[in-house]
Amino acid sequence: MDQTMLKDTLENYLAIKRRCDFLDTFIPQMARKLEAMKEDARLSLGAAPALSGMPGAGQPGDPTARVAAGCADADLNAPMRDCRRRLEGLIREKAELTARLALADCMLAGLSDEERFLITLRVMEKYTWKEIPDRYRERYGVWLAPASLRKRLHRGEKALFAPDPPEGGPQGGFHPPLREPPGSFACRSFVPPDGEAVR
Repeated sequence: MDQTMLKDTLENYLAIKRRCDFLDTFIPQMARKLEAMKEDARLSLGAAPALSGMPGAGQPGDPTARVAAGCADADLNAPMRDCRRRLEGLIREKAELTARLALADCMLAGLSDEERFLITLRVMEKYTWKEIPDRYRERYGVWLAPASLRKRLHRGEKALFAPDPPEGGPQGGFHPPLREPPGSFACRSFVPPDGEAVR
């Protein structure tokens, strides 16, 4: 994940998480809707009426009956195709957003608990510098001035957004030494999903 994408993911982490939660519910609903449309199409085609008043109507091999079935099929396939395309798009979106969250969590896992906590409060949860010292004291038992906390946040951001190594060096961007096992971090204060779009 490049620096721009990582920064955007962190700044919109909670909105992305809400969108993923919404898609977890909405995608199965869309899949059920598509299956219902397919079943309706099967029933409709199985009972497609022959056009009356035309020679051979209703007889085996009657071209009129095939035309009637084809018309019904065309009417039903258009909305089914639209539904399927939308479902496929939502599945791709969910996979992409989930990957972004997982990569961001992996990068955050390389920071100290303090750095990660400050980034969570300021960048992800949008706390103000007036509020952060009290939250910091609740967690660590000491009160620090906003100026001191800013320096600690900047240190974490500097490590997190470090540029890629020069050509010939280790590849893949920032690989910090892990001070805690990956996966130990969990973002806090997620709001209930509301289905809002992530831009």
